[in-house]
Amino acid sequence: MSMINRKWSDLMWTAQHLGIDTPSTASKQDIINKIATSKSTGPVLQQLPCQLAKDFNSLTTTAQETGLMSGTSIAEKKFDGCRAKLHFLEDCNRIDTRNQCVDTYCYTEKTDNFPHLIAPTKALIGTVVDGEMVMPCDIIKDGKTQTVDLLTSTASVFNSKPLRARYLQDQYGLMNYILFDILFFKGKDVREYPWDQRRKMLESIKPLLSVTHTARMPLSPVWQNELLACYTKLVAAGGEGIMLKARYAPYSEKEGSRRQRVWYKWKKSFTIEAFVTGYIPGQGKYDGQIGALVISVFDKANATREIASVAPGNDAQRNKLTASGGALADFAYMQVVEIAYQQRTKNGRLRHPVFVNFRPEIHYSTCVDHYFD
Repeated sequence: MSMINRKWSDLMWTAQHLGIDTPSTASKQDIINKIATSKSTGPVLQQLPCQLAKDFNSLTTTAQETGLMSGTSIAEKKFDGCRAKLHFLEDCNRIDTRNQCVDTYCYTEKTDNFPHLIAPTKALIGTVVDGEMVMPCDIIKDGKTQTVDLLTSTASVFNSKPLRARYLQDQYGLMNYILFDILFFKGKDVREYPWDQRRKMLESIKPLLSVTHTARMPLSPVWQNELLACYTKLVAAGGEGIMLKARYAPYSEKEGSRRQRVWYKWKKSFTIEAFVTGYIPGQGKYDGQIGALVISVFDKANATREIASVAPGNDAQRNKLTASGGALADFAYMQVVEIAYQQRTKNGRLRHPVFVNFRPEIHYSTCVDHYFD
């Protein structure tokens, strides 16, 4: 869980336990920063939350058309990598992620994983940029590290310990850092500036970067017209999709502000027909009900292969599928469902599966998946 979403009572208890002063005017982020500073063993980076995006497909058709056709949005290529912020500092650049450490409350730092990105740039001290780490290759085969696509190769390096990360980059190429936004420009907080202005600032830093940085820190490409055609072209070429951003909106993840949904991710997806073979019990809000449907297919040898577990749709449908005692209703077993997903793992499981609907007109015996051939 992101620390910005921790309960106020938990934060206050932690602050009091550590002897931290908590004036009535302090925001949640103020207290988190104080806790992070008190627990850190070295200089603490400025703790800056990342702006997050909502799924474009969750919008109504009218809202989608408005976003695509009104001229108020721009499109950027969607990179399937690992999110990171780069802080330009006096002694060396430092890199942190969008995720906060449960123990220190600080955003997890990855500086030591990428020494080729940390040489200081004097002209940019006080600048903080947002971007995506992406490896230059999709296949890594080195001991236990076996990857199948760009995301898994990037994550394997990004999440490794520093020595391992450096070794893998020596063997397979240095990590690229693709710039797509700016939070601070030479010490000035620019998160309240509209996207148009922030983009010009981001473009202005490129000539100030060293040759090494320029080679590994490209700007994300931007399209301002024909956004639907842009999405279609990128997906047809094998891309992940696009990010849609309101061109006149601020970078709204700022301390004390409510998140504004001004970024949307529109990723390609696929569908598959499969059948229900089990369930996972619900927890928390769904205690006493089914939590997820277990979905399977047949391979060519007619063996059953589990490929996903997926939430069963809305609450009304969840209630219908739940039998006495919280088990899955008998009628649901072997029913065919349509599932949308983004990619598949090397073991054939679906990445980011989403329940679409039941397909009662289809018999489960036809759900043969040739992925396992």
